[in-house]
Amino acid sequence: MPTRPVRGAWRAAAAAAIAFVGSVGVAVGPAHADRAEVTWPALGAPAQLDTTGTIAAPDTTGAAGEPFFTPLLLSAHTPQSLRAAIPCRVVARSTGSTVLFATTGHASVEGRLVIEAEGGSLRVRVSDEVLFATEAVDDAASCGFAFAVRARGFGEADWSLARDDIEVARGTSVPPVMSGFASSSDPRRSGIVVSITTRSSSSHPSARQWVLLVITLVGATAAVARLPRARGVRPRATSDDRVARVVRRLDAIVIGALTSWWLLGPWFFDDGWLMATVRSRDGSGSFSNYFDTLAAQLPLGFVHHVLLWPFAAVDAPFLLWRTVPLVAGVTTWLIMRRAFLRVAPAVALVPGLIALAAAHLTFSFAWLITLRPEPIVALLSAAVMAWVIRYRDDAGPQALAFALVAAALAMTLHPSGVVAAAPLMLAAPTMWRSVRAGSAARVECATAFALAAAIGIVALFADTDIAHWRVDRGLFAGDGFHSKGVLDELDRYRDLLANGSIPAVASVLVAGVALLAWMIAALERPRPDGTRGAPFAFGAVLVVAVGLLALTPSKWIYHFGSLSAMAALAIATEASRASLPERGRRAGLVGIGIVLLLAFAGARSFLHPRDAQYFLELGSRRPRVLGNPLLWVLPVMGYLLRPQGRERLRGWSFAMVLGAVVVATLVLSVAIPVAEGPRWAMPRAGIDDMVHGGCPIADAIEVSDLRLSRALERLDDRGPGQASFSLEGTEGADIVASLRAPAGATGLTLRVAWAHRDGDASGFTRAETIAVPPFNASVYGPAPTVRLVRIATSRTRLRGENEVRLTVRAAADGSLASLNDVVAVVPRSLSSVIVGNVVLVSPPELPLLRCTRPPIVHDGIAAMPDVVIGFERRTGIDEIAELGSPSGPWFLAEDAYETTRVWGWLSDTDAFAVTLRIASGIERVVPISIVER
Repeated sequence: MPTRPVRGAWRAAAAAAIAFVGSVGVAVGPAHADRAEVTWPALGAPAQLDTTGTIAAPDTTGAAGEPFFTPLLLSAHTPQSLRAAIPCRVVARSTGSTVLFATTGHASVEGRLVIEAEGGSLRVRVSDEVLFATEAVDDAASCGFAFAVRARGFGEADWSLARDDIEVARGTSVPPVMSGFASSSDPRRSGIVVSITTRSSSSHPSARQWVLLVITLVGATAAVARLPRARGVRPRATSDDRVARVVRRLDAIVIGALTSWWLLGPWFFDDGWLMATVRSRDGSGSFSNYFDTLAAQLPLGFVHHVLLWPFAAVDAPFLLWRTVPLVAGVTTWLIMRRAFLRVAPAVALVPGLIALAAAHLTFSFAWLITLRPEPIVALLSAAVMAWVIRYRDDAGPQALAFALVAAALAMTLHPSGVVAAAPLMLAAPTMWRSVRAGSAARVECATAFALAAAIGIVALFADTDIAHWRVDRGLFAGDGFHSKGVLDELDRYRDLLANGSIPAVASVLVAGVALLAWMIAALERPRPDGTRGAPFAFGAVLVVAVGLLALTPSKWIYHFGSLSAMAALAIATEASRASLPERGRRAGLVGIGIVLLLAFAGARSFLHPRDAQYFLELGSRRPRVLGNPLLWVLPVMGYLLRPQGRERLRGWSFAMVLGAVVVATLVLSVAIPVAEGPRWAMPRAGIDDMVHGGCPIADAIEVSDLRLSRALERLDDRGPGQASFSLEGTEGADIVASLRAPAGATGLTLRVAWAHRDGDASGFTRAETIAVPPFNASVYGPAPTVRLVRIATSRTRLRGENEVRLTVRAAADGSLASLNDVVAVVPRSLSSVIVGNVVLVSPPELPLLRCTRPPIVHDGIAAMPDVVIGFERRTGIDEIAELGSPSGPWFLAEDAYETTRVWGWLSDTDAFAVTLRIASGIERVVPISIVER
């Protein structure tokens, strides 16, 4: 009879097999895909067919360029299928070239489908490509045409044209772009009927998937419970009273610093994006990328979004959302500290612990206090490392199972989650020895892998199925940002050095120095005391993790945060190794090289041109003098001349450099912004947001509605770039000037001189020069031709000044510029425009969406927001001409709706567009009927 351990192993394997089969069933689905069928005009609308008159040529006085237009924004800009029924009599009686049906209001939209009549014949075209044209139709013919299009993927569509159910033509074309239903005549009178089926933009589990999900979770729980915890006695970590005191102090420092950064640190670039994704689920039905990638359902990150969803459900302030990365950062520190104490040599624990704390704070300030998934990936990576260490100590298969499950979950969160698998390499030798020990161990290892696969599959397909997931993944892979290869990996490092923040650059460079130290140690011969072996493993894990990160298809610099746990452990262990007693000239040279490289890393971290990690620049001072490597290298070289100094500096170099970066980051990104940052800076607005639960960031940003402005009287005109204006009657108003320049103009300046005019005499009281942002194109549109500059606010203007003289200085390239109107406009807060409205922020980088209602994409149909904020940060703020990204669901919104704009001010020269939807008349809007499928 089989022994009891073998029977237990097989029972665990059976439970794991049940969980795995159930997870495969969840993936296969099918899930419920959310679609809708839309009919225009509405089903059941009274048919008032015009049987006597003729169909006139287009009336271009309509709001959208056609007399009858019903807006309909689709999540992917194109329907899954479209069918249009056209009576022959309508074709025969049309005069001139008449648009019977079109999918956009404006003729200039690329990909517009048009069905038109000319000379009694029917013609179908997409943009300028004519798909088919019929012969002239007899006026007395009682027949009908039916045109149908069905999309095949996102780049091709099949079309067909039939007359009285007899097909007369077919072919392929690009899918028609659609922003609504347009026609020259009222379809309720002409008999034209159009119906579309939307693409699926979301899905939710079916009843079958819910049952299989329960089976999977029950089987996984039973399998874990039956796996043995340990096979032997697990050794305890080596420690003493001195180390215990250091640990307690470091715990207080790390937790205190992380809490301070959580409360006062700047928001991350994508925090608003994550908030919008999670908050839009209630209206959209799934966690979809509602803003971008054609509103596709996100193929990764379901578990992470579920973790954030409770904050959206209770409409929590932004800082409460950030408790997730705060808890993740604190937990990651506790796990790493425990893992380090278990493997590091006791003689060098203190320097390594201090370096570990400094490294973790540096990585946290750079990447980890954000709503992005990297903090959770880093936490799971640390957990994998801890469980692998435990598995190596006692060969317990339960620890192996937990490590594999944590790695599998990390892989479902984000492409960079694959790095969490790197620590598993440490488990390979123990796993091999365990498998060779007997059949029970082999079954237990297989059980652990089956468990990880089951949990990973369920986390990946929890709200979808594999067919729907493949479509969404294809959309993300096709946008160019999420489909790069390993040869593009240098892009990530180039962007880091060009735009990274101080802690971002320092964290990666110092981690690279640690890897270099590991490589040097790998070339050394093992010492008799064996002190090299224990800390050597973390460097090898980091090498594997960096290689895995290079294989990921996205190259954003934020993904370095996923490496933070492994990088911090590698830095700490190399700091411990450098502190060990060493002999010989080679050890001294190695120490000198490490210190010099660390000095360069510290200097380079102060040389980045601006803090591109965060959207809104705080305008705080940057100590660029600290970016001179000589200031770092020369003192170090002088100190290294002393043998005793060389010994000390080698052991504490990692901790000192990272500690300096941590202090500098707190001063530059927290202390200075609190003292002199703008009113909307996170250190000022964040606490108010948490205490009052309002919208303090939007309260602190002012907007100018130029429709309500008053042009200033021009007193003289000395040319296109110089003039004086009267300030009479402008009390309590901002003064805004508009400058015109050719595309690409840079180096423009505006000189503003304030004066008090008394009769014909003017006495100038003060003057200033304002640098004008360049007139550059952006990824969202062409270069602007006009830029606004707020030359004074109602708060900064001085009494008694009743004249202002403006002079536009020539651009650096000699481009001429002109001075347009100068207006006075009463300011108002951004919150007065957005609070309570449906708001789309494009890109959604400001975490101010809490005080708004998010837009939704339901059943493939996008609801038009009331307010759209469009901006892009470059040297200045570039207006986004379209409502949303070109791949977002609102790309064609201005084709479908009338809009106007006001201007939001981040600084006097940085104004972003706030687009407001105008309610148009409904006399030409034909009702539609929507049926959910």
